[in-house]
Amino acid sequence: MGIAKRPAFYTTKQAADILGVSAPTVIKWVEEGRLRAHRTPGGHRRISVDALRAFEAEVDKGSAGERPRVDPSDSGFRVLVVDPEPDYSDLISEYFRLQGDVTVMQSLDPLTVGYHVGAFRPHVLVFDVSCPRLHIREIVSLTKRLTGMRVVVLSSSWSGELQGISTEDQRILVAQKPIKLDQLWRLVSANSTLDMS
Repeated sequence: MGIAKRPAFYTTKQAADILGVSAPTVIKWVEEGRLRAHRTPGGHRRISVDALRAFEAEVDKGSAGERPRVDPSDSGFRVLVVDPEPDYSDLISEYFRLQGDVTVMQSLDPLTVGYHVGAFRPHVLVFDVSCPRLHIREIVSLTKRLTGMRVVVLSSSWSGELQGISTEDQRILVAQKPIKLDQLWRLVSANSTLDMS
């Protein structure tokens, strides 16, 4: 078994995950010239490891160690999708983006949820309970500490614990997989103007 080789270049999504922001934010920084990138023959942006390190160092130097954060006055609707299955995460995230003024951040690693919530400040967190290493009670605890954030929990099986959680807190909705994308979007977008202050 070989050791996984570290990539020399990152996609905008990979860079976004490292920086704790959304992919559109990374693209904006590239277009503004703040973050160096090049385009592949197919037109995709790629960011070198060195360029990403230089950008991180510049950000850290200019903000006393804090990473860039979403402007809370931003009127756009923000959704954080935490799902261990990349294909499913990509599918629902792309569907959400097609709905209009929606910024979506994806996280395949449940251990970064707290960081991404703090940096991205989502209005809604879509969380698959099959994520390893993170229990639904940890998500409930995080939700209770944050004003306005709602959670849509995806589960392939129904349990008494999930039912209890959804009745404890009205900001937590439980949906059983498989679920149609339009039904999931209705759950996510309901009351989409919640205050995140």
